[in-house]
Amino acid sequence: MTPVLGLVLTMSTVYTCLITFLAFAAIAIVLFNWDTKIEKRRKHAIDIADKCREEGFEIMPDILRCYAVGDYSGLYDEIKGAYKIFGNDKLRRQTFFDFLERQLEISLKDPERRAAIYKAVEQRKLIDQAEDAAAAERARLTASVPGAAGTIS
Repeated sequence: MTPVLGLVLTMSTVYTCLITFLAFAAIAIVLFNWDTKIEKRRKHAIDIADKCREEGFEIMPDILRCYAVGDYSGLYDEIKGAYKIFGNDKLRRQTFFDFLERQLEISLKDPERRAAIYKAVEQRKLIDQAEDAAAAERARLTASVPGAAGTIS
């Protein structure tokens, strides 16, 4: 055996090097695929966060961004903040109306959606008018009948 770079290459040494190389290659492939799967998941979280912000849903983007960058203490704080919003009637309603306002703003830009919204509003006005008229008629009839107002004489 002649030394190569000061090493004596035997079959045992070649096999050891080959097995070591294959083991490292297998580990690298597994870790790369595993990391790629996690990175895709995180990229999707960022995409969803951006879409939520566009649509006016302001609670989820911060939660998803913390998850995407691996900021788990920030994620906990954001979830705690969301819990406070959903646990408080006033904040929950305000958040809902902010979201609804944004959806309405988006919908009014599209002529078909705008027409559907106007139609729904007009239908609701007709229903409200009919209900108001029926309530007024009931009140008038109740007032004209003695003892019908809830008092017994």
